[in-house]
Amino acid sequence: SHNFFSPMHSGNFAGALRCYNTVHDRLSEENNANPTNEAKQPFDIRKRRALAVILYKMNRMHYKQNDVESSLDKLQKALSLMNGCEDDKLIKLRKKVEAEIGQLEMALERSKLEWV
Repeated sequence: SHNFFSPMHSGNFAGALRCYNTVHDRLSEENNANPTNEAKQPFDIRKRRALAVILYKMNRMHYKQNDVESSLDKLQKALSLMNGCEDDKLIKLRKKVEAEIGQLEMALERSKLEWV
C-alpha cells in the first residue's frame, strides 16, 4: 500500500529530502538538546523505528538521484539506530537495509574499478 501523497511520489526529490530532513531533525532534537541525557536514556523504540524508516526513505531519494554514497550513508545510519532492537518490524527493516548496504557497497566498488 503506497501513500501517493508522500513527498517521494511527487517527483520533487529535493523537496522530499527537505521534508524528511525536517522530520528527522525534529525527532532527533530531544536527545540532542541534552547530550548527557542521551547515554542514560536511549531513544524510545518507536522513535528509533521512525528515524530508521525516515533514513531508509532518504536513502531511496539519494539512490534515485544516483548518489550512491549518500544513499549508503543513510542506510548505515539507519542500521546503527536499529542495532540491539528486537522489535519485529525493525528486524524486517534491518534485513532489508543490510541487503541494500551490501548491494550498494558492491556497486561502489564496481564504479571505482571502472574509473581505474
